[in-house]
Amino acid sequence: MITAIKVNEIIEDTSGDYFEIVSKHDTIDALYGLEHRTLTDNDIKALKEGNFLYCTDGEYAQIISYDPQESEKV
Repeated sequence: MITAIKVNEIIEDTSGDYFEIVSKHDTIDALYGLEHRTLTDNDIKALKEGNFLYCTDGEYAQIISYDPQESEKV
């Protein structure tokens, strides 16, 4: 671990970026690199339970959270 940080410290300080929905035939900008990550049913279940997903490519790290729509909030 290069720089340890608690999840709550990063999610409290940022608003989170939203995903753009694309299809497999769309053209997108790869910017300075692009990786494909697959979400499993267990990943989605964990997100809906209020957990976060964390991944890293060895240089950059990402935290993914779930923000339910108003109709899904309890």
